[in-house]
Amino acid sequence: MPNLGLSNTICLKHLVDADRDYPIVRVFATAGWGVAGWVVSFAFKAEPEATQFYVAGVAAAVVGVYSFFLPSTPPPAVGKSLRIGELYGADTFRYFKHWSFAVFMFASLLACIGMMPYWSLGSPFANTVGIKRSGAFFTMGQIAELFVLALILPMFVKRFGIK
Repeated sequence: MPNLGLSNTICLKHLVDADRDYPIVRVFATAGWGVAGWVVSFAFKAEPEATQFYVAGVAAAVVGVYSFFLPSTPPPAVGKSLRIGELYGADTFRYFKHWSFAVFMFASLLACIGMMPYWSLGSPFANTVGIKRSGAFFTMGQIAELFVLALILPMFVKRFGIK
């Protein structure tokens, strides 16, 4: 699992113009997630079987090999001494003094609690109620997100800016 986060971080670190390029990368990442759901559903018909895990394992191995060809990117804190509090994010506790941050984090926690059953049980439930290609069915979320990211969000950012 760590290879995906690390390779994403390295790739994003090397964007020439992050303000310009990140939205494009974000849209294609969402599209890629949707394509992966369609591949699992239609190419492998793998929702009720372990095949989906083999597909994920091969994809992870490909990303792992790809990571060896990424540019050299030393960690930003190379050469600095490590404090124990940095390991568990102690520096972030001060942000909880700000009401907006505390509400955001609490709402994020509640959202994550609600998403856990969705991620782990959504596909088996959909298969039980008769949705045969649940991997593709659940890509409706990515399709909606693409619509928002590509069409609606730019209008709001232009009108209201980023807050």
